[in-house]
Amino acid sequence: MEHTDYLVVGSSHAALEAITAIRMIDPEGSLTLVTRDPELPYSPTVLPYVVSGRSAPDSVYLRDDDFFARNKVSYRRATALKALHAGRSTADLSDGSCIGYRRALLATGASPAIPPIPGIDRVDFHVLRTLADATR
Repeated sequence: MEHTDYLVVGSSHAALEAITAIRMIDPEGSLTLVTRDPELPYSPTVLPYVVSGRSAPDSVYLRDDDFFARNKVSYRRATALKALHAGRSTADLSDGSCIGYRRALLATGASPAIPPIPGIDRVDFHVLRTLADATR
């Protein structure tokens, strides 16, 4: 089983700032970020600009691959957390792997809530939370 000192789940602003803070106090500890998103981290607040055409989808990223390399982060895109076993300090991931950790941070951001409006299931609607939502 793989092991990491720091496991960060999610690629939100909080996750990215946590990486910077961790590196300030521990420049050498192993650090792994897992995120279900296949894209580089981006802010969902800019997605309306992508929908409107004011921003290109490839211009909304908060960090590039170099950020993760510079900070010695094992960055695992398109890998969701399936289960966290705090008592054992392990996490099951969507790719079938299990990772042990010393410390874990859940920084997954928010999820859209579909309001319980009668008849909503009979109309075509979608939420705007991911880059994929903005480009479909």
